[in-house]
Amino acid sequence: MDGKLFKILGCLCVLSIVTNSAYATLDTVRIDGIRYELRTDGEVGICSVINSEEKIVYSNAADKTIDYTKYSNYSGDIVIPQSVNYNGIDYTVTGISDYAFAHCYNLRSLSLPQTITSIGYSAFTYCTGISQIELPDAVSGIGVSALSGCHRLLDVKLPSNLDSVPAFLFSECLSIRDIKIPEGVVYVGVGAFEKCFRLESIHFPSTLNKIGSKSILSFQFELDCLSDVYINAVTPPVQERHPAVILEDLDRLFARKMPCILHVPTGSEEDYANAEGWNYFHTTVGFDVASGPDYNFKLDDEVKYNNHSYSSLKSILPDNIHEINGIAYTILSDEERTCSVIVSKILYHGNLEIPEKVSIDGTEYTVVALTHHAFTGCFCLESVKLPETIVNIESEVFKICFKLDSLRLPEKVKKITLTDCTSLRELIVESNEIDININMFGGISVSSNGPYGCQLLDDIYLLNAYEPSLVSLPVPKLLEKKPKVRLHVPEDALSAFKAVPEWNTNYEIIGIPAGQSKIKSVPMPLETVHYGIDGRVIDENTPGLHIIRMRDGKVIKRLVK
Repeated sequence: MDGKLFKILGCLCVLSIVTNSAYATLDTVRIDGIRYELRTDGEVGICSVINSEEKIVYSNAADKTIDYTKYSNYSGDIVIPQSVNYNGIDYTVTGISDYAFAHCYNLRSLSLPQTITSIGYSAFTYCTGISQIELPDAVSGIGVSALSGCHRLLDVKLPSNLDSVPAFLFSECLSIRDIKIPEGVVYVGVGAFEKCFRLESIHFPSTLNKIGSKSILSFQFELDCLSDVYINAVTPPVQERHPAVILEDLDRLFARKMPCILHVPTGSEEDYANAEGWNYFHTTVGFDVASGPDYNFKLDDEVKYNNHSYSSLKSILPDNIHEINGIAYTILSDEERTCSVIVSKILYHGNLEIPEKVSIDGTEYTVVALTHHAFTGCFCLESVKLPETIVNIESEVFKICFKLDSLRLPEKVKKITLTDCTSLRELIVESNEIDININMFGGISVSSNGPYGCQLLDDIYLLNAYEPSLVSLPVPKLLEKKPKVRLHVPEDALSAFKAVPEWNTNYEIIGIPAGQSKIKSVPMPLETVHYGIDGRVIDENTPGLHIIRMRDGKVIKRLVK
């Protein structure tokens, strides 16, 4: 038996060698700024896109460890052609090699031809500037971590020819909200959705029969904002437990996880409810396969979102907590009639507006502060409108708020410390003086720079700051090729801010026109959110290509002239 096995393995190895040597490598060339590895078999030529650098940079020359942060330097908007001509021979572009576009932070968009059949390991890892990508239908193989670290990625179309989703494909895609796995896929690798902090829904096909998992409790516990999972498979796919298993603490997991609905074909509800891993969803509902899931199905209003931070902080919280219209307050001073927003046992979520005054036991109190951890762990808090009466914002108030895109500080706030605000894209300051402390500021990798960091912060607006000496800013930890954070200051103060060497070196300093520097109101989010091709939220009337994410999770594209 063993002898036969070795013979079979030997034949497979020979076959592999023959297959891989069918095309002989001819040369590497640069054509229109793109480097290709050319191969030929007689008169037939194919090629793959490779990294942009002629000379590979090693982080450790002794063991030839490649420094992938300096491995490629493609930028801007790139269109890969179907074929290239070299020395009179046409070479069809069929592949994207390992690490071809790795760490290309300034790459804004990428168009791939339909001739592509393979995408290598970590091919697009940490392309933090791209917001959408369409993988050609002819692609049958995608390398592990191919899209990992694409922080601003919003929209992905996977190939229709795909039969498996590799491990860690979408790992650290911090912005993506909806993922659709195409029909034909039978296996989803471990950690495919790891650290997709804003992911709200996943669509699995009828062909799926196995999914990798780090925990027997299933992937949904890795995704705090996940609210809906749709699956067309009648038989529950096996949840394959990864060898590096994570031990489960049921109380902790259920305390911090928002309710998640599992949508399955009608008649399969009981099978899923009893299947290992799938049985930990909050609710399992059936849908008619012919008509599809009910995307408007929602849990009843009485379903509560438990706040894990509240349970862990309960022993040190004050006794005088008052809940008014879904917001918890504590009295700071009876004499001055002031109060503060405090962490609640029910998770704050959606769009929140804090009032200037509240009535507690018949007495009116002014809201002047946000206490420690007030919104910590509020994964699904999308916006907070703060009143002008706020004076003090204590530490870690917005920690791990995965959906908070923008934060505006009232004029009286003179200091802010932001810790692990993963999704924060812009900070707007009204005061003429401010001390800003941002934890892990400008980091690239979630894994290498701490648990979360402020990965997406692009813009800081100092609306009324005219004197640089009254402003304290951190020096960003920027990698060599990462775009600078944009610092917006009044036009009259532009030269003064640029005269500060560490700021002028580490920030892109931009002037704010005089007419825009006194804005006081903050509109609540639209029913739909418009993104530009760079992944930033834009006004619905801004000319250009819009990626529009609807409130129901659907994504459409529109050209605004």
